[in-house]
Amino acid sequence: MIHNLSKAEIGSVSHRRPVFISSLYRSSSTFVTALLSCHPKYFAMSSAVKYLRFGFAKYCPILEERNIDKLIDETYCRINERWNIQFEVGLAKEIGISNGGGYAGFYDGIMTAIMFRYAERKTEWTEKIAVMWSGIPAFLNMFPNGKVLHVHRDPRSVMASYKNMTNEPGYAYLDTIFNYISSIQHLKNYKEKFGKNRIMEVKSEDMAFDPESELRKICSFLEIDFEKKMLDPQKFAMVLGEPWETNTSFRGKIIGFPKPHEKWREFLEPNEILLLETLTQPYLSELGYEGMKSGYPDAFETNFSPFLSDKYIGPKLEAFIRTGLGSEGYRTDPWLTEMKIVFPEKY
Repeated sequence: MIHNLSKAEIGSVSHRRPVFISSLYRSSSTFVTALLSCHPKYFAMSSAVKYLRFGFAKYCPILEERNIDKLIDETYCRINERWNIQFEVGLAKEIGISNGGGYAGFYDGIMTAIMFRYAERKTEWTEKIAVMWSGIPAFLNMFPNGKVLHVHRDPRSVMASYKNMTNEPGYAYLDTIFNYISSIQHLKNYKEKFGKNRIMEVKSEDMAFDPESELRKICSFLEIDFEKKMLDPQKFAMVLGEPWETNTSFRGKIIGFPKPHEKWREFLEPNEILLLETLTQPYLSELGYEGMKSGYPDAFETNFSPFLSDKYIGPKLEAFIRTGLGSEGYRTDPWLTEMKIVFPEKY
């Protein structure tokens, strides 16, 4: 996400300490968002406003009032249509202006106006957006006291979950590989640039095995007190937008802190596992995920030709072989998909 914006256009809000929760899709990040929402300090949004995707750098020049109004009005229409979420438009604009304007000012204006409507006792907000780690620098620049949590999950589990629920054609779910690599590569660069005190990586498996210990680490990183309520999401969690209790592709509801299961062993084909493990090393090992090593069927033959001939995955695989770089994104543009739903007459 590279934009040629001035400092005034980007803006800066220093009195807020928001949290951006980043992740690959199907990575338990909605659950982590729910846990943070149990804290009396934080109001949580998940996959609703998605300001870094739908707002930031989309309404230039943002210093002109007509574009400010368009940003706030279109955000309201979109989240009201998609999620039945409302906020006071005038209040969002007022807060944004009092923040000094710019994209930061109106980001906080919108989020604060929503927070005032649904959780007036909360004092800070957090927003989760999947597959948007390219927006981390923009977020940290807009909010000098803001912080980022990036949630990791075993990419084989991610791929199995995505394969089980996606409507995308062909081998689109194999894009998990290139997104996973992209996230790791970007996070390394971001931590070097902004410092480890502003970006924390969390493993969903660690959260499941020892939730209190992991939540205490998160609270220490965020410089807040640990609250026992965070261990009881069924009672205390409130996430506006995407529902966290049913955010699983394998049916049922999330109860407590679900233990990780290696369902990828039954949902992925041997060649899919082999391709993922081959391309994601050494990143897989760095995060403590062991390769399958054994368990492949007898007389197993490696065959990647179907992947290479896929119209979407083939070029991505070839590009990775040439450059060694991952890539962020979905096969179908989520911005255009949502805008077509909400504003069919325009898109």
